[in-house]
Amino acid sequence: MVLARMNAHTAPISLTITFANGVSTVLMLYPCSGTDGLSFFDLETGASSTTTAATAQAATYCMLPWQSRGPNNFDPVAPMDPAATGAATEIFMPANSKTLFLGSTNGGVWRTDNFDSTTPHYIPLTDKNLCQSVSTVTGSLQDPNFIAYGCNGVSNFGSVAGPYEGVYVSIDGGTTWTHTNLPYGRDNVGLLVNKIIITGTSNGQHTITVSTLGEKVRRDNSRIPNTGAIYRSTDLGENWVPYSTNKGKDEYPFDMIQDPSTIPPTFYYVDNSKKIYRNTKLDINSWTAVTDTTFINKECADEDKGDGFFADTVNNAKLTIYTEGQNNILYVGYYGGSTEPASTCYAFYFSTDQGATWTTMLAPNGDILYQKIGVGTQNKRGYGELGNQGETNFAVFADPTDPRFLYVGGTGVEIFRGDRTFSGNNPNENEGFLWSFIRDMKTEDSVIPMFTVTGTSPHVDVRFFGWDRSTNQLMCTNDGGIWIHTNPKGRGDWVHKNGDLSTNEFLLAAYDSTTDTIAGAAQDNCIWVSRSSAADIAAGKSIPGMFYTYNTGDGINVAFDSNQLPPVLYATDQSFGNFMKVPWIEGGKPPSTLFGNILPNGAYDFFSVFALNVVNPRYLLACTNILKLNFCNRYDMTTGDNGELPDSEKVQTTGTLSYYKYGGYRNGIGDETMIFGINSEGNYVFALDKGGKNEYNSLAIVKGKTEIVIAMNPRNYYQSYVVDGWSQVWQTLDFGATWTNVIGTLYADTGSHEMPYAWGSVVVPMDNNNALVIGTAYGIYAAFDDKMGPNTRWHKLGLSMPNVLVSSFVYDPIRDLLVTSTMGRGWWQLPKVKPQLTFLDGGMYKFIFNKQIYDRISYKKNNLVSVLKSVFSL
Repeated sequence: MVLARMNAHTAPISLTITFANGVSTVLMLYPCSGTDGLSFFDLETGASSTTTAATAQAATYCMLPWQSRGPNNFDPVAPMDPAATGAATEIFMPANSKTLFLGSTNGGVWRTDNFDSTTPHYIPLTDKNLCQSVSTVTGSLQDPNFIAYGCNGVSNFGSVAGPYEGVYVSIDGGTTWTHTNLPYGRDNVGLLVNKIIITGTSNGQHTITVSTLGEKVRRDNSRIPNTGAIYRSTDLGENWVPYSTNKGKDEYPFDMIQDPSTIPPTFYYVDNSKKIYRNTKLDINSWTAVTDTTFINKECADEDKGDGFFADTVNNAKLTIYTEGQNNILYVGYYGGSTEPASTCYAFYFSTDQGATWTTMLAPNGDILYQKIGVGTQNKRGYGELGNQGETNFAVFADPTDPRFLYVGGTGVEIFRGDRTFSGNNPNENEGFLWSFIRDMKTEDSVIPMFTVTGTSPHVDVRFFGWDRSTNQLMCTNDGGIWIHTNPKGRGDWVHKNGDLSTNEFLLAAYDSTTDTIAGAAQDNCIWVSRSSAADIAAGKSIPGMFYTYNTGDGINVAFDSNQLPPVLYATDQSFGNFMKVPWIEGGKPPSTLFGNILPNGAYDFFSVFALNVVNPRYLLACTNILKLNFCNRYDMTTGDNGELPDSEKVQTTGTLSYYKYGGYRNGIGDETMIFGINSEGNYVFALDKGGKNEYNSLAIVKGKTEIVIAMNPRNYYQSYVVDGWSQVWQTLDFGATWTNVIGTLYADTGSHEMPYAWGSVVVPMDNNNALVIGTAYGIYAAFDDKMGPNTRWHKLGLSMPNVLVSSFVYDPIRDLLVTSTMGRGWWQLPKVKPQLTFLDGGMYKFIFNKQIYDRISYKKNNLVSVLKSVFSL
């Protein structure tokens, strides 16, 4: 059908449409009243599929956009390792600029044009791109508008990620993006990109060089052996050619850098065999190994055992280079493991002659550790706690203004400045020696400023270092966002620059309707609680007090008991640690009751969930999920105190459960004994109610992942759904005895080339049926249980939702509100859910628009199909 005429910008909008049979008709569109949402309109079609009439009336309901609920600022606790936003990966700052591009683990790329501000304002740039799992972001040194980013699984929650879509480039500073043609691997799955370098001039002659760990395993986050390679494109990613010769061998590049001071630029990369290669001719056959596999033979240092170990394996390596003048200095840092003795270790080297010879810098260690005794400190030998997450949390950086200094950070609490020119007798002591601490930390809940001016520290788990040349300050990304050190070559302070970033990874959300309060369990980290509204976020409000946190490890569990007055929040971190309850109060941060860790220790793995009883929320269920012990404990939440767990009793002792529901309704009758769960190790379903107990083999529905989430019909606990690790959707109507795959058209409807990366789900009860809502990396979709089967039809629910992993939902029937947690973009909500589901269930083809589209339609002079495509793509 063709748009023949479009009237001027008036209300209502009149569209004249000419159909394929030559018949013309006028369609009148009326906007939503009193809302910023999108209007529903029906297009009537004849039985022969040739439309002879099109009618529309003033909208009764509107298709609404998803609304952000933050967090968009961090909890203003002490300056020592405060709770912060989600993990940031790499950054790029054009020269002589206040603009900064920031990548996040699962929240895409963000841009700020006022990084020099105390509270920079960030905007997301990649919400509509298919990939939000940013492993690397960079730009051209000659053209500040040429930006590129690559995709890989870099979250510390099991490397969970959305689609692996290679490399995106922008020639306008991130306003628009082009998805390049970087080759896919087998099974149409993307490559694991870990570094991008852009060379060329400002006249558009850019060369993009991409380092990859290899091909991703389909439906898994691991890599296929013998596939690591480097690729190069000279036409904005339209075509790619191999640029390394190690493909076909199980050698893969960990890191790649350029020396821009040479013409052409010299490239280096380091691989998993410990070798470093150099290429000075931009030719695939010109790579020369400048080290061999005996590197780090005896210089590897363990934080507990000292120096002198051979690293059997190298799990990561980082390169950095000082390039001012002619005195170029190349550095490499290794993270690996030693079998004898069993240890995790690090080693660092530098070369002043392009890799021809190397000098060890040993590894950071010191005599002064933070072990407070009275008013002083205890001197004790110990090595820098760079930690055991070096695959993701490891960074080295050469000071671009001083050829002496190397900055090093890892998983642990320390960040070091190394001085390669130090020649004293005690190279591993405190400030001013070979390695110097440049952050402080707490000892016995107090801070004694030793290595910073006022006793400050960034969030732990370093990922990347950069340099702000306008201020000569060190920039550091970590699992709490982005920070600067005000005087990295001396004593300064750490200051966060997170501004209004909203990149938190939440595993679970809870919602209280009475107070409109959201709580979330965050990976990297803490339990978060919101005191802000969607209107606050939309208005750009970002002030202290909008959010607060409870400092735990990585949050796992949150649940509100809204039947109590005031409502009470229950929460834990990983492995059932820091079990707490928090009563809601009118203002400020409520005090918590910290029960302690759920016992026994060792019976629970990292992702251990609890379940609050739906029928009687006085009781909370915690089940073992490691095959050492088999039981579920029911806790009486009216008991317990600080340091004292609530009273408990075992309610079943025959198996472990990975995920479960507790208490439910059927035929209008509540059963508080009901337990319905999945054992992902034993591959069975556990079903218990007053009618008895059953266990059913369920190999199909638990494949692919252990963090299984069950969506249960709140009116009928016999009806539940599971989304497995391969994005298949399974339905049971008989309390787990049998399961049916109802994936239907979800792959096609999302446009996924690999899989939709579906995760969180929830059942929304309707008047005549029930809707199953599922979050995918391509948006949020709904289907209806009376239409489910081999060809289940899925409908996109709501508008303007970023393409981000959706981990959980809460539906509140009182407000008719759907709240979701995401792995990378915080919390979102959708109001007036049932009217939207009702229209989707009707199967009608609908026109929708808001003021933005209202303006767009008025002046768009192409065919109606394009208009609708642009509308529905929001």
